[in-house]
Amino acid sequence: MLPGIEELLPRLHEDPDVLQSVLTGNLAANAAVKLGAFHLEKWFDLDVGAYRSDHHDRRELVPIAREKAEAQYGRSFAPSEVWVIGDTPRDLECARAGGARCMLVATGRFAFEDLSGLDADVVLGDLSDVEGVLALLAS
Repeated sequence: MLPGIEELLPRLHEDPDVLQSVLTGNLAANAAVKLGAFHLEKWFDLDVGAYRSDHHDRRELVPIAREKAEAQYGRSFAPSEVWVIGDTPRDLECARAGGARCMLVATGRFAFEDLSGLDADVVLGDLSDVEGVLALLAS
């Protein structure tokens, strides 16, 4: 488990203005298994996520997730309200294609230096500053 996750996800889940879901190049079933392995699935509405099983092109996932969320919750989600939090340049590409904001976190195979040179809204080394991350997402 990466620093900050265990505190951050429940805090976001408690906020009535926040809807947490998943955008991933994984199939929906695989994404659920991966989250379940760390007992994280309870913090996400996986029904409104967007997966490779929805579209093979990751750049199409933000609009798909927005449509699912709008149908499920009866309200629209403007692209500017959506944050994609990821750890690769492809996550940034996905966010930008859907008009969403993007926070890149250097917790995967890409170093902070690799990600900070991209055009993300925010680049962090990790999520350990939970209060700071919450403030960034609320801005």
